[in-house]
Amino acid sequence: MLKDAFGKDEVLKQVLYDELRDLKRPDDKLGSLRTFQQDLELACRQLESMGEDVDHANVVGGLEKKVPGSAMVDLVRAKKAATTWNTAAFRKFLDTLIEEKEAVDIASGKRSDRASDQGQSSKAKGSRNVDQKVNFRPSGAFAVTQQRSRTRPECFLCGEAHWANNCVQFPTAAKRRERAAEARLCFKCLQPNHA
Repeated sequence: MLKDAFGKDEVLKQVLYDELRDLKRPDDKLGSLRTFQQDLELACRQLESMGEDVDHANVVGGLEKKVPGSAMVDLVRAKKAATTWNTAAFRKFLDTLIEEKEAVDIASGKRSDRASDQGQSSKAKGSRNVDQKVNFRPSGAFAVTQQRSRTRPECFLCGEAHWANNCVQFPTAAKRRERAAEARLCFKCLQPNHA
């Protein structure tokens, strides 16, 4: 059923690789870096759940070009310190960079939520409270679509703090589909109220 709705696996894989290639380059603001990291994680985890190895030199090379100029020195240091430099190492570098920026913001008394990072209040945007979860844009790969939160991922299946593709309660796509049906979630975007 899902293949009929979303296409063949090869088409989905190409769409996800295109998403990786087309990720918007973040600026130096923490919110922009978080969004970049979460979009990167989503695409990589979806590809990995489909059996793809994302640790290609061309993938990591494309991602390196998206690092903001202010972090390039940190990137060069991380590459020199790493025994193996690949997409996984880049993702770890990005995690560390964000943690360090958050620590600096906290130490300097700056707020580190998305609204202040983007120079806008959530009320001015007329949308959500900053503490609410924001959904990833759907890309069609059902098995690992997630919600992002400010601190840690939350499994949409069981509510625990892990990515859905690491969920031990719902380890297979079939069990995830059953859970989504039980929770009356849309099979395309996994949101309630329009399934």
